[in-house]
Amino acid sequence: MDNVKRYDLKVSDKNTVGRLHASIHVDPGTEKVYIKDENSANGTFINGGKLSGGEEKEIQDRDEIKLSDVVIRFRKRKVSDEIPG
Repeated sequence: MDNVKRYDLKVSDKNTVGRLHASIHVDPGTEKVYIKDENSANGTFINGGKLSGGEEKEIQDRDEIKLSDVVIRFRKRKVSDEIPG
């Protein structure tokens, strides 16, 4: 993909979340957000449902993402909501 920004996020000091556990991307045409389990050993869960290795799923505002034992609440904001920097 062209013009794709990559950000790394450390979510745990534990060894239960892999170095590349899951990836998140935004479809620029629809602005939908997707998460993909990158064949993690300990699983990626969306609202309690486990993704299969390599599976990608759209995520919505306020969805609960669980990477192994780390829980994250996803919040989707409009670009216009961002703080000027």
